[in-house]
Amino acid sequence: MDTQPSADYKFLVVRDYKRKRAAGSLAGNLVDPTPATLKEECLIVFRERYEKKDENALRGFFGQMGDIKSTIISIEQSKTTKFIPLERFLKEETKNPGNKIVELVAWLIDFDHRPYKHGERYDLLRDQAEKGDEEHKKLGNTAVASIKNQMPITKSELAQEGSQIIERGVPNKKKRNRIIIIGTVISVLIGLVFVWIYTKKDSDPYSSSVEQCMYWTGYEFLPIACNQKLGDTVIVALDTFRLKYFKRIRRTDTMTKWSIDKLWYRKERDGYEYYTIDGTPPNGKVRYLRPLSNYIFEKDSISRGKASQ
Repeated sequence: MDTQPSADYKFLVVRDYKRKRAAGSLAGNLVDPTPATLKEECLIVFRERYEKKDENALRGFFGQMGDIKSTIISIEQSKTTKFIPLERFLKEETKNPGNKIVELVAWLIDFDHRPYKHGERYDLLRDQAEKGDEEHKKLGNTAVASIKNQMPITKSELAQEGSQIIERGVPNKKKRNRIIIIGTVISVLIGLVFVWIYTKKDSDPYSSSVEQCMYWTGYEFLPIACNQKLGDTVIVALDTFRLKYFKRIRRTDTMTKWSIDKLWYRKERDGYEYYTIDGTPPNGKVRYLRPLSNYIFEKDSISRGKASQ
């Protein structure tokens, strides 16, 4: 039987989807999803970031999983209509989606708190998220009110107020322009404060303020307290972008020609290493990554083929 996810978990998944879409951090296939684009995105995500914890979500939606290649074939052979419930869920057109629908969406958008665990206190996470949204809304209303208050009086408003305006006097043009400029500057400053607070507090409402550093595991960065020691492991300042997106590809056998110009690589003595985005690998070596070319893809594919024989 398909276990129903809690309403709080569903809320958090939908909120994460909307927040990432508004920030422009979602894949194009998910911005305005259709069954066809959702199927295409499933193939892309499976090839790029397959993780053990997502096996149940994939098995629940696509059926029995085999090896990497057979799972890709299973996704490719799925009928497009199979993805209609996903589209309806993302567009909030369904009230009670099953766990397999919610979990596959959580996988597609890389939701941090997946998979769903019965008994987990998702209500606490929801309360924290809603408080952050409320603060965000109040700041936004304050900024809008400030801008509105600094707007010059229109001709229609002058006509409506009539004699009252004449009695109190209309400021001369130079004075009025100065007031408008000052109001605009104040509004911009309020907007900058709002953006800073939103970026600082709402970009990741679940992050811990204690963990202001991170370390490299060999495949990804993990957050850590700056005063914590891990032997000789180098601890560096927290970079939220690299923490989330800079990763080394674990399963190079899942790479296809689609990865050309989308992944990055560097040459090592025992072969090639592949990464999800550009950057300097955090191992002390001054070796920058290069975009994956067709030549390197074909060359390394041949090498991996010989090694497996």
